[in-house]
Order: sequence, then structure tokens, then C-alpha cells
Amino acid sequence: MPKPWPKDPCKTVRFSLLTGAVRKAIKFAYKLERKNTKKDIPWTTYDQGGTTHLSAEETLTKKNLDWSLEDQGIDALDEIIGVAIRLGIEQGKRIEKE
Repeated sequence: MPKPWPKDPCKTVRFSLLTGAVRKAIKFAYKLERKNTKKDIPWTTYDQGGTTHLSAEETLTKKNLDWSLEDQGIDALDEIIGVAIRLGIEQGKRIEKE
């Protein structure tokens, strides 16, 4: 059964709870192995909105991926999932403005 959102529609949940659930589902369904660990992950489509995060392209550079893993314990899969969630948030904002 899915976890319920907070009753207050203005209250958010921790971002790691969102990415963690997606990661768990992906790892349940697929065998994953990180490759190309010495390279940036190419990003050539839309960027995530807002200014509170690095761009997707910057987030997925080797330098930032190495820092995220070493300093924060956040690996490339978590970063990619985070970008995907932020893209969804940006799309949702745009839908609201229509």
C-alpha cells in the first residue's frame, strides 16, 4: 500500500523519501551496474527548473558525482532519479500555469 501524503496540501516530504522509493522499485525490477565511472553522464534534453539546484548537466559531471558520493553518500542513480523528479516538478508547475 502506498504511503499517504501529508494531510496538509502545502506540506512537503523529504526528497530522499521520494528518491529512495523510486530507487528501491528500480533495484527490485532490474540488475544495475554503474559503468563509465570516469566520465560525465551526458544530458542533452530539458533542464530542471528553478535556481536552487545545479543544472542537470552540472549535476551529472564526474566531478559532482564523485563529490556527491564521497561527501553525501548519494550515488549516480540517486542523482539521476533526483533530476527526473525535479523535471516532473517543473512540468507540474507549468501545467498549473495553463
